[in-house]
Amino acid sequence: MHNRNDEMTIRQLALDIYLEILKGEYSHIVLRGALDKVDYLDQKQKAFIKMLVCGTLERRIECDYILDLYSSVKTPKMQKILRATLEMAVYQIIYMDKVYESLACNVAVNIIKRRKLGNLAGFANAVLRKVVTNKDNIPYPKEEDNPALYLGVKYSMPPVVLKMLMRDYSLDEVKRILKNIYEIKGLSVRVRDNVSKDEEEALVEAWKKAGISVEPASIDMVYILGHTDNIRNLAGFDDGKIMIQDIGSILAGRACNYPDAKVIIDMCASPGSKSVQLADMHPNALVYSFDVSERKVDLIKENISRLGIKNIETKVNDGTIYNPEFENKADVILCDVPCSGLGVMGRKQDIKYRINEEEIKSIVALQKAIVTNAAKYLKKGGHLIYSTCTINKDENERMATWISKELGLKAEPDSTIVLLPGDMGSDGFYVTAFMRE
Repeated sequence: MHNRNDEMTIRQLALDIYLEILKGEYSHIVLRGALDKVDYLDQKQKAFIKMLVCGTLERRIECDYILDLYSSVKTPKMQKILRATLEMAVYQIIYMDKVYESLACNVAVNIIKRRKLGNLAGFANAVLRKVVTNKDNIPYPKEEDNPALYLGVKYSMPPVVLKMLMRDYSLDEVKRILKNIYEIKGLSVRVRDNVSKDEEEALVEAWKKAGISVEPASIDMVYILGHTDNIRNLAGFDDGKIMIQDIGSILAGRACNYPDAKVIIDMCASPGSKSVQLADMHPNALVYSFDVSERKVDLIKENISRLGIKNIETKVNDGTIYNPEFENKADVILCDVPCSGLGVMGRKQDIKYRINEEEIKSIVALQKAIVTNAAKYLKKGGHLIYSTCTINKDENERMATWISKELGLKAEPDSTIVLLPGDMGSDGFYVTAFMRE
C-alpha cells in the first residue's frame, strides 16, 4: 500500500465486505469469497482488509459507543453507509497503531463523498477529529457503577450474550472469557496417528523453515502454528499426514476411544476431521460419517480422499429424522451437534450478533432431536459422546442433565471436559459421555 489510491481502493473494498456482513451474511464466507476475487492485491493488502473488517466487526459496539459520545446524531439513526464508514475509521484510530490517524479520517471522508453522501462529509470529518483528539481520554463506563455496561462496551458484547454469560459464570470467569476471546489464536494442527515420530519431527522442522511459529499443544501430536497464508501449502497437508482441527474437537474425538468398537457413527460430521480421527483410532471399525446435505458430505469425501482412508462410509443423513437402518447398530456415537458457537466468537466475530433467546431455544430443540435419534442407534453397552463449541450451559451442562433424565443414558464418571476460551490455548468447548446400560 504505497499511495492514496491504494488506501482508498483497499478501504472501499473492506467497507463493501463489512456492509455485506452487516446484512446478515456469514463473515468467513463473505471474506473468503471477496478476497479470492482480488488477485491484484498482495497478501499483505488482503491481510489488512481482513484485519480491518474482522476488527471493526468485533469491536462494533465499542466503536458505536465512542461515536455516540462525539456525534450529535446517534449511530442507530445514521445512514448505514455513513455509520459503517465511521465505525471502520474509529477502529483504525483506536486499535491500528500502524495507521496514521489523519489518513484514517481523510480516507473515510473521501469514501463518504464517493458514496454520494458529500453533504455529510463535513459532519463525518468533525466527528472523527473529535475522536482523534480524545482517543487517549475516552470516558468509558465505570465497572463499579455498572459491570454489565462496562463489560459490554469494553469487549463489544451484545447485552443478550452478556446476560447469558453472567447467568452461568461468576464475574471473574466472565471477565476471563471475554478477555481471552480477544487473544490472537494460532492454527491447531493434529499429526495423524499413523505418522512416525521421525516424520512428526520432520514436519515441525519444515514448518519452522517456512517461517511459521510452532508451539506444541498440551496434548500429544498437536501443534499450534502461527500465521500461514495457505493451509494447503503446509508440509504434511497434501500427503495426508496432518489434519487442521480445533483442540476441543480433538478432545471430543479422543473421548470416543473405545478400542473394541466395531461400528461408530459421527452424527454431524462435516468437514470430517473428527471422522478421520475416529477412523485412525479404530482401524478395525467402520465409521459412518453423516451430515445433512450433499454439500456437507462432499467436504467429508474430499478429506477422506486426500487422506486415503478406507474405513469411513459417508451418508447424507438428517440427524433429526429417525433412520431405522441404524437402530441398535452403533458401539460408539459422536454427537458434535450444531450449537450457538459462543465458544468460537474469537474466530467468527459475527456470531455474537446473531444470538438471541429465540435462537437459543431453536438450537436446543435441534440438539435434543439429534441426540434423541442418536440414542436409538446405540447398542446396549454402547457409548454416546456429546460435544459442542459453545460455552452456553443451556446447550452443555443443562443439556447433559436432560439427556440422562429423558433418554435414560447413564453419565460416564469423570468424562466431562469444559474448556473456556483460552484454556489449553483453545476456544470454548464442551465434551461429555454417556452409556446405554
